Amino acid sequence: MERVNIKSNRLESALINVKAGVAHMKEQTAFYKKEGDVAVTMEDELKSINEKLRRMYDVVKNDTGYAKHYYKSSAVAIRNIIS
Repeated sequence: MERVNIKSNRLESALINVKAGVAHMKEQTAFYKKEGDVAVTMEDELKSINEKLRRMYDVVKNDTGYAKHYYKSSAVAIRNIIS
């Protein structure tokens, strides 16, 4: 019984960390609004975040001068291009 309780506590802790991670990624990508962006489940949230990150990556990948920019200035450039 004690082993099951320990395992349950570890899984609960892992789930809390996953939820916090998803919430953090959602906050970091909040500037990019996607049409029909209504997430009901955590899976929907992750799909939405993944799609946003793919679109942002495409912008960066196609920018020939990206290597010359600092990360922060590039993040601002991506926001300006996407918005």
